[in-house]
Amino acid sequence: MHQVTYTFVDADHVKADWVLNQAGKSDNTHSFELATQNIRQH
Repeated sequence: MHQVTYTFVDADHVKADWVLNQAGKSDNTHSFELATQNIRQH
């Protein structure tokens, strides 16, 4: 993985776009969407 761009969508969501390189050129992009999870405590 060569490069990442983080986008803060809102207070609970983040998007990460990773760029993969092959032979010095951009080859592929993978995106991940992350969210917080509310956990109820007893």
